[in-house]
Amino acid sequence: MNEGDITFKNGTSHDTLKAFASKPILIVNNALGYKITYYLDKFEYYRKSKSFLYKGSAIFNEDMTSEITNKKFFEKRRKIAYLGSRSHFFVSLWANKLKSNGFTIRNSEDQILNYEDIVIERSGFKKYLSYKGILSIYYLSKSPNSLIELLKTKDPVFFDSSGYFDGSGVKVIGQMAQQRIGDLLPYDYRLK
Repeated sequence: MNEGDITFKNGTSHDTLKAFASKPILIVNNALGYKITYYLDKFEYYRKSKSFLYKGSAIFNEDMTSEITNKKFFEKRRKIAYLGSRSHFFVSLWANKLKSNGFTIRNSEDQILNYEDIVIERSGFKKYLSYKGILSIYYLSKSPNSLIELLKTKDPVFFDSSGYFDGSGVKVIGQMAQQRIGDLLPYDYRLK
């Protein structure tokens, strides 16, 4: 709603496009029924690799009318956005319910990995994703939907029961990486 508050700048190599916002970005998501106030910390688009990085914080406000039909419509769309998402994966991983929630993880040798193979628990309440190599994530399929690689500079990667994870420590490729702000749900979203 306030795209004029976003400034774009090319990096010194002209391969990187950066975006800055001095004010929160106001977004109306008509597909999921939210008004989002997004505080952009970092946005970079890398032309050569056609990849990007964005970080920020979002505050969600319900934008649904009181009509039952609209509530059902938004809930259906939210469920579609959630299933197979990064949040769904990390919530399932936290609860050690990958299989029952439709996820399978395999390594580069096509071996199935279990919770114990990739999660470190500390102090009983803190969990970290830790694995040397690329994790192939399968969601309800016989072929991988997504890949997760832990960056060497940030191992292990913190995650919590809400689906939050330290995004600066991982590289996500595939279906999970294709989800953008338009697919973003609050961390407290749960299937109904």
